[in-house]
Amino acid sequence: MHGFIFLQFKKFIQQEKGLQAWHSLIQNSNVSRGQFAATEIYPDEDLKALVNTAATTWNIPVSTLLEQLGSFLVPDLIDIYQLYINPTWRTLDLVEQTENSMHRAVRVSAPEATPPVLHVTRINATKLIIDYHSQRRMAQLAIGIIKGVSTYYNEADKISILMQEYSGGDRVQIEVNYTP
Repeated sequence: MHGFIFLQFKKFIQQEKGLQAWHSLIQNSNVSRGQFAATEIYPDEDLKALVNTAATTWNIPVSTLLEQLGSFLVPDLIDIYQLYINPTWRTLDLVEQTENSMHRAVRVSAPEATPPVLHVTRINATKLIIDYHSQRRMAQLAIGIIKGVSTYYNEADKISILMQEYSGGDRVQIEVNYTP
């Protein structure tokens, strides 16, 4: 998992639960290290341990925590990948182009990084189908990112998301609808 995600999770926890909460989380998670660099790659198990410990500590479902984290990531992701984002895009456009633009940039700049594979099909002007493939089984993070993107574009009240899991969660189909 890319270090950026760990640093954002730290920022999210500190913002939501206070500065000391991160240190407590590190101590209680049995992760391989307590410090993370944005450009390094770390074991997926470390993020899962941190997320699971946080969910248990604060009595939040893991899926809810991942969605909240996904939404939280969006402003910084948009800032980082601004060069890849067409200013005329809206929610569905950005989601549709994520694999070909932002994920491609990640894979070029950090070949050892493994963002989820997104096969996006534009059904029509108001509907996308995303086939999400990842052994991490963190599709709720992607759903949170989609929700965060819709908030960024002031379209949160116009976007609905349906999710269907396959293969024990390795493959997820996400339907994103826009209601004008």
